[in-house]
Amino acid sequence: MIRIGLTGGLASGKSTSLEILKELGCKTISSDEINRELMKTNKRLIEQLKINFNCVDENGVVDRKALGKLIFNDKVAKEKLESLTHPLVKIVRREFFKKCEENGVQFVVCETPLLFEKDLLAEFDYSIVLVAGLDVRIDRYILSGKGDQNKFFTITKNQLLDSSKTSKADFVIKNNGSKAQLKDQLQKTLKEILIKHQNKF
Repeated sequence: MIRIGLTGGLASGKSTSLEILKELGCKTISSDEINRELMKTNKRLIEQLKINFNCVDENGVVDRKALGKLIFNDKVAKEKLESLTHPLVKIVRREFFKKCEENGVQFVVCETPLLFEKDLLAEFDYSIVLVAGLDVRIDRYILSGKGDQNKFFTITKNQLLDSSKTSKADFVIKNNGSKAQLKDQLQKTLKEILIKHQNKF
């Protein structure tokens, strides 16, 4: 089984790429989706979020918007949240990989926004970084309805520059065009990964 870590900056096309890779027959998982699911189902985590951030209502539902506002410009709070969630996400990710391997899956792809920032490369056989022009990313972010240009720059100011990511990545995909062009590049990359992996043995 080949484990691939997929990453990229904000609005670089990670979610779209994950959808395409699923269509191409890969088993896929998203670290952000794992995180969201844990906040709904993991009682111990929910209790810790209640104690540390007071963002859980009387029904045990985490107010993710309130939590997001709390950590948005607070580095200490953000690090505290990550210390609670990242170990749990890692466990789910490993269990997913194990199940995929037992089922004879060829490619498993995990979207991991902080692949390099949190030094997670050891969990994967190969890494793919998505890059796109700044104007393209800003337009995509605004069109998504998640925020404006100011919020885009506030979020991205603490992320690694594309140049730092591409220098560490096994494969780099430039995603400035259409979804069809992205699909073509992803197909080619999977073929290249398979060849490279086969040549290892």
